[in-house]
Amino acid sequence: MLKIFIGFLLTIMFTSSVLSANNAIEARVDQIAKGASAKIRAEIRRTLYSQMRVVERAKIRHRRLEEAERNGERAKQKERQKAQRLRYAKRQKHRRSSKKQERISTHEAVKKLTYYDSNLLAKIDLSLQRMYVYLKGDLLYSWKVSTGRKGYYTPTGNYKPKRMTKMHYSRKYHNAAMPYSVFFRGGYAIHGTNSVKNLGKKASHGCIRLKTANAKKLYALIKKVGKSNSKIKIVH
Repeated sequence: MLKIFIGFLLTIMFTSSVLSANNAIEARVDQIAKGASAKIRAEIRRTLYSQMRVVERAKIRHRRLEEAERNGERAKQKERQKAQRLRYAKRQKHRRSSKKQERISTHEAVKKLTYYDSNLLAKIDLSLQRMYVYLKGDLLYSWKVSTGRKGYYTPTGNYKPKRMTKMHYSRKYHNAAMPYSVFFRGGYAIHGTNSVKNLGKKASHGCIRLKTANAKKLYALIKKVGKSNSKIKIVH
């Protein structure tokens, strides 16, 4: 019954539309060809009907084009959302991987440090802006760092820790605090920083900046194994 009722309504609407169009055309014929012969009126009526069909076809084409554009925009939006989800998942995976690299249990660290012939290597990769800390060849930590920005210089090469200061204040740079400083060449040092938002990119005056908690770990490791058993390697 519902289908029949809907069909009936559609038929009425279509019939009403057709009647309305016919009435409009007849009114237009009366306006244009008032007093003309039946033949002329019939010719005008055919022309108007033909024009009406052209207009209707143009409207249909326009509606189809608009629908195609909307569908295309929806498809593009879905692609953009998919790409955003993939980028987010990739960032999350990289973040989890970095955190996993940085974690190491206290028990495992203590066990490794019981060896008196321990060799500690802090390798700084300037292109990646990361420090990798190895103990007897095993990776303990992977940390973000900040090295010399444009106009400044972080020296490359192999070094030994020269001087260690728990809290150093830079005379050259307005008494800036340098917690857990490990000097390896002149005034160049590895030290902690509170400017953690810049870690992972070049931002220092030449020193190697670490998150203060990580600088403390490195400082403690060097103290434990000794400066003579520690090595700092800086590469591009």
